[in-house]
Amino acid sequence: MLRFFISLLTVCWCLCLNAEELFTLRVWLSDKEGCEFSTLHPNEFLSERSIIRHKRDKINVSDFDLPVSKRYKDVVLSLSERLICHSNWLNTLVVECKEAKIKEVESLPFVKCVEVLHKGEVVKSNLKSDFYNIGNIKRHPVYGVS
Repeated sequence: MLRFFISLLTVCWCLCLNAEELFTLRVWLSDKEGCEFSTLHPNEFLSERSIIRHKRDKINVSDFDLPVSKRYKDVVLSLSERLICHSNWLNTLVVECKEAKIKEVESLPFVKCVEVLHKGEVVKSNLKSDFYNIGNIKRHPVYGVS
């Protein structure tokens, strides 16, 4: 029994040594080349509300509205652990990545730059409810935070 326990501890210790800490990165992409959508057909990638808002505000659909290139996203995800979020407008991806892969992501030809946002795994939280529950903040049902 003692041998089993020592073996188990040794295995756990070895696994801990091999475990790499994750980094949260914002990957800025250089362009939207290879995007399967076109600004000529916004109904294929924009919501109905967004199209109505564009028309109401007399805003033309631009390349900023196009989604992030699926090809670029797939390549970055193949080097990452997981996708946290993306921004079509900023043309960025936020991913969790092992330290050894950061240089590979930076060296991709379509990556403009990489920002390290956080060292360690990102834990999901409800930021809105956390914000309103901090301290003695009162929220008015009509006017918001006072």
